[in-house]
Amino acid sequence: NYESDEVETLYQKVALCSKKALDFVVVIDFSSHFSRMEGDTFIDLLLEYLNMKVMIEGQDFRCGYKGSFGIKELSLISEKKNFDFISLDIDEVVCWIREYLRL
Repeated sequence: NYESDEVETLYQKVALCSKKALDFVVVIDFSSHFSRMEGDTFIDLLLEYLNMKVMIEGQDFRCGYKGSFGIKELSLISEKKNFDFISLDIDEVVCWIREYLRL
């Protein structure tokens, strides 16, 4: 039974997602192979295996090998690969998450 407002363990995070009626949770093993993956390859995997339609990220988002893939690249690839991309500043992200968790 987890009743605190702070989520700490993976188990607690998954349990909270389950309570909020999310269909699934993806846990990524940050292996040495994964750490060398290019950002566009990561996005392709999200599109292929999760059928991603929308991606919401903060302004400081980076992914890919050595953080080489950021907001600019994500915006370009979203148009090319036909998914919605929403970029929020950190305050908007925090508000959005808090509001969602209240549902």
